[in-house]
Amino acid sequence: MQFSKSTMYGFFDGSKKSFVIPVYQRAYSWKEKEWQIFLDDLKEQIQGNSNYFFGNILLETIEQDRLFEVIDGQQRLTTLTIFIRSVINVLKERIEKGETIDVSIAEKETTFINCFHIFCHYIDSIYN
Repeated sequence: MQFSKSTMYGFFDGSKKSFVIPVYQRAYSWKEKEWQIFLDDLKEQIQGNSNYFFGNILLETIEQDRLFEVIDGQQRLTTLTIFIRSVINVLKERIEKGETIDVSIAEKETTFINCFHIFCHYIDSIYN
């Protein structure tokens, strides 16, 4: 078993990696309370200029450097997927309203597309 430390951006690096959440994983269960804790933690991290530990993610390699099955961390990955998509949507709306944003939305969205595949695989496993 190999352990590695990564940033979220490094984890969702936009490469051709895909993550599959197997059908045996429990349904997404974060409610307002968990989201508020997550958002408060992020604010605290930003204000304190410190690292934020979001938890471990355990993956099984299905195809080397390309396809991974999520053994543990499905709730965290789904939360990040929802959060990242929401941030991108808000930034795009601000740009459409004429606000100047000092971030390449296209680049971030390309990276996010990989992240979005996690959520799609998960939803497919629930409903199919």
